[in-house]
Amino acid sequence: MKKAAYARKLETLIPHELIERNLMNRVLICDSLSKRSEIEPSLKRLIIGHENWILYDKSVRKRSWSKVPQTMAKPENHQLASLLQTVDETEARVETKRPELINRIGVVFHHDNARPHTSLATQKILREFG
Repeated sequence: MKKAAYARKLETLIPHELIERNLMNRVLICDSLSKRSEIEPSLKRLIIGHENWILYDKSVRKRSWSKVPQTMAKPENHQLASLLQTVDETEARVETKRPELINRIGVVFHHDNARPHTSLATQKILREFG
């Protein structure tokens, strides 16, 4: 593959030097996206978000000796409250910085919806927004 001037990028072989057809294809795609942006400015309607998890553990643990092993209570879980607060803060920021998007139909919200760590609470909130 090195002789063919290919490099491994993200588990896909990408040529270092593009052939004329690939260059023209990229130019056509860029031109098409540029014209589309002039007709419908979809990027101005885009709000990008990512799920932030904040674990708040306020318990203080100290070393101690005891005769019988004792179990400690689990710390309080503040993740849901923190997530809801983050969503509310995002909505407030959009309202102050981009008020034209608040009541407009067709606002695009991109959410990192990776299955392993998207909570049910987040999915419920996103369903409420539509």
